Amino acid sequence: MTLGQKIRALRKERSMTQAALCGDYMTRNMLSQIENDLASPSLQTVCFLAKQLSVPIGYLLDEDADALVYRKAGLIEQIRAHYASGRWQDCIDTCKQLSDFDDELALLLADCYLQEGLETYRKGYLESARNLLDTCLRFTARTCYPKRAIEEKASTLLTIIDCAKEHKGSDPNLCIADDHVGFGEEYLYNTLLLLIDRGKHEPAAQLFDSVRLISPLYRKHINARLAQAAYNYQRAAALLREVLEEATPEADALFLLRIYTDLENCSKSMSDYEGAYRAAVAKSELTDRFRL
Repeated sequence: MTLGQKIRALRKERSMTQAALCGDYMTRNMLSQIENDLASPSLQTVCFLAKQLSVPIGYLLDEDADALVYRKAGLIEQIRAHYASGRWQDCIDTCKQLSDFDDELALLLADCYLQEGLETYRKGYLESARNLLDTCLRFTARTCYPKRAIEEKASTLLTIIDCAKEHKGSDPNLCIADDHVGFGEEYLYNTLLLLIDRGKHEPAAQLFDSVRLISPLYRKHINARLAQAAYNYQRAAALLREVLEEATPEADALFLLRIYTDLENCSKSMSDYEGAYRAAVAKSELTDRFRL
């Protein structure tokens, strides 16, 4: 691209008229001749035009220069500062000042959208989180750099959001996962069970690893269910028995019913029919007692 072509392209990209670009420095006729490569501007004029167009002078003088490289160079320190401090939206907004994205910027934006999606999800805004995660995956498709970890996290979270919305509706104020005892803890536990029940064992394991359940009984039950899904019935049964030993008399009846049901199934899978019978009896007694 010639010097004149670059100047014209930059001016139109910025929606500038010739008069606005010229200012009081030069005439529109002179600028028109420069843009059509009919006149060669002085170095002083090139410096003026570069300043007016907010580009490095080197970009105008180098016919083989990549415009993105020069624009990126002017913003890279600001982008890095935002990213390093976890200001994901500021990083995204700064990157958007560029008209295009290379592989490095696409990967950076994918990670920023992932982090924004995760924070939005934690606040309970599921549809907004889904949009951010979809954008994340679009940017991973635009980079040749390693992006598997980002894609896996985004895909896992999208699966969890879909399960949560199907299970509880799409209330935008619904908080489905946090690190606090109460509704968030209970809902996360139920979401994990739902994922495992539907055969989504890997997403369940990833969520379980990334968001810690506070209740030790919930943790052991989820570990037992994951072991059961991996056909490690012996470990699953051992964990379920630990849950029953540690559960207090005030433990939720429905929770205990789940434990006995899982223990019965594990015992049957191990051909431990006596253990399966004991679990079935305990489950029946629990059902009668609480009329479940």
